[in-house]
Amino acid sequence: MNWLYLPPEIFETVLSHVDLDGIKSLRLASTAFSAACIGPRFLTFLNHLVTDLTEERLVSLDALLRRPEFATAVRILTIRAAEPHNDETTIMRNVHPSSLHNLMRRLVSIFRCLDSLNAVYIDGVLDRKQSMCATNHYNSHMRATHINHLTLFAMIRSRVALSKLSVYRQSPRYSISCRDIGRIADLSPTDLGHSLRTLELSISARGISQERDDALLGLAGLLEVLPGLRRLDLQFENPWDTGIASIDRMFTAVAQRAHLPQLEELSLSRWNLKNEKPMLLFLEKHAATMKSLELADIHLPAGSWQPIIGWLSKGQMMPALTYGRFANLYDDNPVWTWGATFLVKGENGSLEFVSEERLGDAESIG
Repeated sequence: MNWLYLPPEIFETVLSHVDLDGIKSLRLASTAFSAACIGPRFLTFLNHLVTDLTEERLVSLDALLRRPEFATAVRILTIRAAEPHNDETTIMRNVHPSSLHNLMRRLVSIFRCLDSLNAVYIDGVLDRKQSMCATNHYNSHMRATHINHLTLFAMIRSRVALSKLSVYRQSPRYSISCRDIGRIADLSPTDLGHSLRTLELSISARGISQERDDALLGLAGLLEVLPGLRRLDLQFENPWDTGIASIDRMFTAVAQRAHLPQLEELSLSRWNLKNEKPMLLFLEKHAATMKSLELADIHLPAGSWQPIIGWLSKGQMMPALTYGRFANLYDDNPVWTWGATFLVKGENGSLEFVSEERLGDAESIG
């Protein structure tokens, strides 16, 4: 039986039971098969592409995206910091301007091909064979900085419009420094600012030793140029290695300067603040549109959670709020140390704090 004479619908049905490696092998069989295999099934494998910044991978990706039917299939692009023994380490050591220029040019070319791109994830690859010694931790940070710089600058230069950007939010030991965030904000990324709806960041203050350092204001500057955000997820990496005064100044600037009129979802974790005032200010500014709120692992050594808890308990303060999750919130004494506490609407419309156990019991009864 000659498979090439099958109706396209039947041929595509057959391909739906073949994995990517099988389709690649089939395309190598002949020119006719190569063309016939480029259909909905094959294009689904291009929906989410993953790459690092090694020259070999970028050249291959650039060549792939030169075909418009391939480029338009890509919705998500993940760029990973390779493990230390990979070729990316060599790229990091090679700081020759021409090498960096070529790498940046290649990245810009890739982003310009991706008109249908929705989301970019910048992630790290954790080498589990490595110890957690200071040298390896420093190397992880340097790789993160390298990937941040090249990827974000290439995105801005290419004027790519996407709805979601996630930077090391799911990658242990990796983070973007507030100094790098400030450099991005200084470029006035207007195209990104108009299109971005979701921002997820794992942040650090590495390299900043003084509370007066204006690099701490970088996050506030970035949020000022992203007025269309609907979801904001900010995690502070290793807050115990940073002075609380520096972290407090960073978040206070965010509370005072950022205004996100469409913000619906907020998640904050590992932020050590002096007191509750900046947190309460930020929540009050965005109360009208907030639908989901998550707070976890936050310490207020000179403040209290009671004003925030009392304010949240009044359902009319956040009329759109339908979901709240709170865990490991501390002031002088832990408010909730174990498990999680949720906000649910009571019969009279007010919001009530319910433990995870009670919520589970209520759901099982219902």
